[in-house]
Amino acid sequence: MQFTPQRLERVHQIMRHEKIDAIVVTYARDVHYLTGYDIPDSRLPVACVIVEGYKPRLIISENQMESVGIESVMASIESIPVTNLEEWLGTHTPKLWDKIHDIIEELETTSGMIGLQQDFLSVNEFNYVKKILPEAGFADYSHIFWRLRQIKDNSELDAIIEAVKIAEIGLRTAFEIIAPGKSEGEAAIEIESAIRNVGGQLRGIRAAVLTGSSITCPYTKSSGNRLTMDDPIVIDITVSHKGYFAELARTLHLGTPTSSQRKLFESAIKVCEQAEHLIAPETRISDFVAKIYQESTIQNNVQSIGCSIGLDLREPPQLSIENNLSFREGMVFSLHPSIYRADVGGVKIAEMIQVTKDGCRNISGIARETF
Repeated sequence: MQFTPQRLERVHQIMRHEKIDAIVVTYARDVHYLTGYDIPDSRLPVACVIVEGYKPRLIISENQMESVGIESVMASIESIPVTNLEEWLGTHTPKLWDKIHDIIEELETTSGMIGLQQDFLSVNEFNYVKKILPEAGFADYSHIFWRLRQIKDNSELDAIIEAVKIAEIGLRTAFEIIAPGKSEGEAAIEIESAIRNVGGQLRGIRAAVLTGSSITCPYTKSSGNRLTMDDPIVIDITVSHKGYFAELARTLHLGTPTSSQRKLFESAIKVCEQAEHLIAPETRISDFVAKIYQESTIQNNVQSIGCSIGLDLREPPQLSIENNLSFREGMVFSLHPSIYRADVGGVKIAEMIQVTKDGCRNISGIARETF
């Protein structure tokens, strides 16, 4: 991912407004967002210290140093000894926090206000931080990064578009190999193989082939159940490119759908069509969802309408009736209405939607009418 200095400047602006002297970033995806460093394994330690007027200070373990592409990382890099992963049963051990302390001391902010990501901080860690920085004040900075990451810049959008192209190859493969008698798991393996062959990153690859009530759980794995001519079949694909996710899903039927199955499928189609018509900058999300429910019959059966997507597969804001945030130009959403009725079966359609100044656009190009 190409780093853009505007991201760091936006962080500095918020720091000035909130009167925060230093930020300690410990969530790997936010470190990636700010520095361009994509950690190869979530079990490895990583952190970044941000102080205005200085280059970000990226902290990694010694065994990561050789794999870092220095030219792609916009930060000064420092290392800590290889961490014992059993210490505190996590990656952010005292060794990492001691290095963070040294950097904060060097940058003369030990008695200032320090922003921490408390959503990703254990009690043990926070107690240790207060012990080694007794003169500092602390503020939670978790929500700030979610807010910043909601708007995708051009380099982020380019990565998402490439991820969508890879996911489309997965769907086209599914259309070719799905057949009666094949198990869900067998079909999923073939689809995942095709995705990997065209460059899909290991992190995030999921090609789930699902029937029946399986679609009610977002992360269900394909089973050994055999595909039939009678049930709807959901192909649910997620992939990542340069750390950025895409999700696409379609529902197939290998025989002749019943009228109830067709009605359920058409309900999912209608949600997608309504969403593309209604999504626009400044539209309140709660109002958007209310209109979707008002004009459909699926409110009691739908599992999810969608959410923001990017460096994480599921990011805020969620498309829910309780969400009072508004759509903003530059947001990207996974629109994924999944609907299940015990007497009919399940259907799901997932699209990648970008909010534009004039409304929205569908990033993917696979036909929805696959039933």
